[in-house]
Amino acid sequence: MTTIVIDNETCTRCGICSEVCPMGIIVPGNEAKPPEVPRQAEAFCIRCGHCAVGCPEQAVSIEFLREREIPVPEGFPPSPDLVAYYLKKRRSVRHYTKKPVPRDTIRDILEIARYAPSGGNQQPVHWTVIYDPHDVHHLAGLTIDWIRHDAASDNPSLPRIMTGRLISSWEKGADPVCRGAPHLLIAAVRAGPGSAAVDGIIAVTYADVAAPAFGVGTCWAGFLSLAVKAWPPVGEALAIPDGYEYCASLMCGYPKFRTYGIPPRNPLKVTWR
Repeated sequence: MTTIVIDNETCTRCGICSEVCPMGIIVPGNEAKPPEVPRQAEAFCIRCGHCAVGCPEQAVSIEFLREREIPVPEGFPPSPDLVAYYLKKRRSVRHYTKKPVPRDTIRDILEIARYAPSGGNQQPVHWTVIYDPHDVHHLAGLTIDWIRHDAASDNPSLPRIMTGRLISSWEKGADPVCRGAPHLLIAAVRAGPGSAAVDGIIAVTYADVAAPAFGVGTCWAGFLSLAVKAWPPVGEALAIPDGYEYCASLMCGYPKFRTYGIPPRNPLKVTWR
């Protein structure tokens, strides 16, 4: 059961913890007593931690909140111009070196993705890291098997001109599916109703955006994602844990080439109401 403890001596009764609680389960305090969570309301806590991190006096402690304290880095928050440059310069990387990314680096990237927002703070994502390049290549080959099968069907999912090029490229020794990436990051989410599928995409986006800060390149593995849903051998090879379903994949590795600018994009489309 969730336990939210408020220090009676430190608490100033400012009411912030009650205001920031998204579930509205913290009853404001008064001069006689600090804020509290009625026992019957504890089950509705979504473990977001807003009450603890929002308290100016750090009077709120939570039994499940065991994260190590992260010192605020110098220069935080970054300027809007710096954030804009970083995000706009992010590229889908389709050419990789053979140098493996250390497991600790991948773990650090996924630790950032762990903080991605999710509906009701359910945090439904489970990651599978395909670390061995031979296993990545095997998954690419299974995806090519599906592409061959799809191209031969009466109603193919992909244009035949595209599948022809993909198959030809594979037969010539290239990898048009995983682009020779040494690793794959596979996101799965808990099966069932709710926002888990969207939550998974947000988490993968967090990983995708975080990776360049570590010098790591990524690219969404779209052909693999199509194959997972249509070709059982791919799903079997991924071995998604029981109770979870596939969400999305990122190729992962060190970029072979540097980028020296930001390419143009279509103009912003926005309607003000």
